Amino acid sequence: GQKDSNNSDILRKLMDQIVDVGQRADLKRLGEEELSKEYGEFRHYLTERTIYNKRQRAAGKEALDWPLCLTSSSMSETRRQELSKEKMISKLLYSIQAFTYSCCSESSDCRRLLHSKPV
Repeated sequence: GQKDSNNSDILRKLMDQIVDVGQRADLKRLGEEELSKEYGEFRHYLTERTIYNKRQRAAGKEALDWPLCLTSSSMSETRRQELSKEKMISKLLYSIQAFTYSCCSESSDCRRLLHSKPV
């Protein structure tokens, strides 16, 4: 019902924030040119959108967001929903990866601090 929809919206917004923060950090670190060559794991939809929109801009056409950029014909609502779920799962996996990396980084930093502290 409505509560499930609200919970899904909250989860989707959280994952969007995590992915957006990661993308902005990668953009600052690598620059747009380097980042667009390889977005990394779980961000295939960004790669597909970038490749499609490069061709579109070169042809003087309008850019499209993912998943609409995957096909030149109109997409059925069912297919769009399937791809939307795929993107959400990709964002979930990216979020897990980012959280795991953060935990490992914090753990490493704690060990470093413990070993550098005089007894």
